[in-house]
Amino acid sequence: MEKIQIKQVVLWGHKLHTHTHSYIHNAFFRTFQHLGYKTTWYDDEDDVNDIDFSFSLFITEHQVNKKIPCRQDCLYLSHYVDEGDYPGVPKDNIIILKVSPRDFYENDKDMGKNYNYTQLLYGTKYE
Repeated sequence: MEKIQIKQVVLWGHKLHTHTHSYIHNAFFRTFQHLGYKTTWYDDEDDVNDIDFSFSLFITEHQVNKKIPCRQDCLYLSHYVDEGDYPGVPKDNIIILKVSPRDFYENDKDMGKNYNYTQLLYGTKYE
């Protein structure tokens, strides 16, 4: 994969105080601003037709990324990814953040997702 030079950071979804995940977005927003990156925050309700998103790092969450611009020259850091998300974006450009199955058991087959996590011992590489 060719290295992408990020020109800006874009938070997408969960505007501040609208969801518990908005506080995570706000922490990313403030951190990248402090580091000197051009940092913006949009959601599916914003008109972004005239915005240049080239070479952006998008930070989002799978429940609010349905209208996110999908580009081959951008990186996507997403808390979970649903099937069909990011059409046309190379898989190498998508970084999935999710809960580690370490130290807990969960079985949400009743929710229809058919996940069955088992304990991962410390020091074990997660594949």
